[in-house]
Amino acid sequence: MLIKLYDFLIALLILSGLAVIVYIFINKDVLFSKKEITKKNNVFVENLYPVQLKVSPFWLKYSTPVRNKKFFSFNNKKDHLIYAADLNDPSQMILVGDYVIVTEPKSGNIVVLLDNNKDNSADEKFIFESGLRYPYGLAYYKNDLYVAAEGSILVYKNFLKQLKNSTAKSDILVSELPTGSLGKLRPLLVGPNEKIYVAVGSSCNSCIEEDKRRASVVTYNLDGSNEEIFAFGFRNPTDLEYRLGFIYLLEESMRSSKIPIPHELNKLKKNSFYGWPALYGNNVPIPETPFEAFKLKNAVPPLLTFEPNFIPSGLGYVNNSKYSGFLISLNSLKESKILYYDLNETTKDLFVWKDSVNKDTFVPRIQDIIPYKKGILVADSKNGLIYYLAF
Repeated sequence: MLIKLYDFLIALLILSGLAVIVYIFINKDVLFSKKEITKKNNVFVENLYPVQLKVSPFWLKYSTPVRNKKFFSFNNKKDHLIYAADLNDPSQMILVGDYVIVTEPKSGNIVVLLDNNKDNSADEKFIFESGLRYPYGLAYYKNDLYVAAEGSILVYKNFLKQLKNSTAKSDILVSELPTGSLGKLRPLLVGPNEKIYVAVGSSCNSCIEEDKRRASVVTYNLDGSNEEIFAFGFRNPTDLEYRLGFIYLLEESMRSSKIPIPHELNKLKKNSFYGWPALYGNNVPIPETPFEAFKLKNAVPPLLTFEPNFIPSGLGYVNNSKYSGFLISLNSLKESKILYYDLNETTKDLFVWKDSVNKDTFVPRIQDIIPYKKGILVADSKNGLIYYLAF
């Protein structure tokens, strides 16, 4: 009896082993293939955060509780609305007709928002594109949508037609922008001279860059050809704006252990140097930087400076009956604000958020600002919201 049981167990083990071998042979491609996350040009991307695969464009209906919620009051005692919620790190925005286009660098998405009933609160959210590597800068020019990701510049031709057809087909204009820098975000604009302008941050807090495109504004033709350095000497550009025939650049300056260095708003001139890593303000040397390499260069002084503890992140422009000038978002650990600045050098805090023990208030992290109807839209990357603020 024991011998028969032993023979049975041996036979069972042999059959089980054969079954495992057959399974491995049939599924060998799946079990032993190496899956890779790719970006648009199919180059392997390391350390992509978060890992997100490309999904097909689709519309999402917003739930009613977030719409038209009166969220907080400001120091001017006006109530304002949430335009959109449930976003992941909303950063740059542009308005194309009735559509608000938003980049989400951390998720890799380009999102389209639509307010169907015109009540200043979005009713629908459209995932237009996904799986990009830190998409940030946005521009719309002659029916085409331009997007700057960390290492590339893309164009979605006939954007509104693609949106209508739920497609997201792009052409890669530039595929080898510098990557892996302190600032992964690439501000972008297209000028009326039909040139693309993209700002590339430095790779370090203080160094001399080997790649001259770093810490610079680089220009291209609309087809991605004819790469040129337009201006240089910027540690971490956070936004670009074209107004009144000039390009303006918002910059997060370097950190110094010896002196407080203010952040800057710069008015750009072609082939000009703007200080980093050697100078700040009115050509004042920074003590711990490689100043000798730049001693023969006169830096263009900034148009406006900001306190070192307030990081500038978004630059917009409004022109209405009350204001005609720049709106600048500034963020510190316990306070965020929108600063108004006009070309007559008038400055004014328009909106201020301060940390408070009051549970009904909180400090957002304000990113981009764009004009919208009788007010502005403001992106809050910390809380995943976009506010409509009326003047």
